[in-house]
Amino acid sequence: MKLPILNDVSHNLRFILLPMIFLMLFPEKVFEAEYQNKYKTEQIVLCDSLKVDVTWYTSSILETDSTPFVTADGSRVRDGFIAVSQNLLDYFEYGDSLFVENLGWFEIRDCMHHRWMNAVDIWCNDREYALNNGRVHKWIYWNF
Repeated sequence: MKLPILNDVSHNLRFILLPMIFLMLFPEKVFEAEYQNKYKTEQIVLCDSLKVDVTWYTSSILETDSTPFVTADGSRVRDGFIAVSQNLLDYFEYGDSLFVENLGWFEIRDCMHHRWMNAVDIWCNDREYALNNGRVHKWIYWNF
């Protein structure tokens, strides 16, 4: 003879606890169809990134062309401006913004000599600061 209370426990195990256990063990399978239906046609880009060489430059004829205070797009240099290597100009335009890891946001206003690849050059007004920072490898981000 089965006791009624045990029968209720087995019923609860089958219809309440087992689906919860399945959900904890295989969460991606439970929501997979719902996720695919909701996001099948949408393509969401959170951000794009690239690891580049980061250097600093100043307005010196030794480091630039014959117009050291004018950027490639014709604006006057100032803090927050960045030059990108010419291969990166395939992805960006002058005026676009980039986030450099641990350094902040910069506006693309200049380009570097064609010998540089996957590099950015941050303008600063202190040659000593530029020399002390040297070259570092950092991530840049865009499309936030």
